[in-house]
Amino acid sequence: GLFIGAGLDGDLAARLAPQSRRERNCRAPGMRLVEPRDYHLTLVFLGRQPPSAVSGILADLAAIGSRHAPFRCRIHGSSLLPSKYHPRALVANVENRPQLRDLQAELQNAVAGWLPGECPRDYFPHITLARGGHRQRAIPDRASRGGRRAIEGILRVQAITLYQSLPQPACGRYLPLARVALSGG
Repeated sequence: GLFIGAGLDGDLAARLAPQSRRERNCRAPGMRLVEPRDYHLTLVFLGRQPPSAVSGILADLAAIGSRHAPFRCRIHGSSLLPSKYHPRALVANVENRPQLRDLQAELQNAVAGWLPGECPRDYFPHITLARGGHRQRAIPDRASRGGRRAIEGILRVQAITLYQSLPQPACGRYLPLARVALSGG
């Protein structure tokens, strides 16, 4: 399927990799780590689309990119999704700043005609660090001892990217199809 996201710069991905490994080992040891080159902040999931849809989606991205300026978001802690009792993913939480909410809402509204089914109402910004199966064993208590946040960093959102998910046996890969700089002011 296709999705729109914001990639991480190589330095941030390299800093998050050992943090995500420690957090996975502590909270959900059976999950498979996502490769740092595949870390991204998902903005809108588009699902399967015909190849003819890509040009329309890219036109929407270009228009939106020209209206939004680059911004920063704090990465703070981690969560197990969809719940700590039945996790399928370990994610780094991303601060939901007004600039991020505005960008995500405009993208979602612009591509609503391309979305499969009903638009999700709540947006939870995150970076997927590890994935597991249906019966993943989790240890939710151990990561937060002493008030420590194992996952920390600053995400610079400078562009939006149209990605294609490539199914892989281990954890999946994401192919960037087009990148549009945020150039508004």
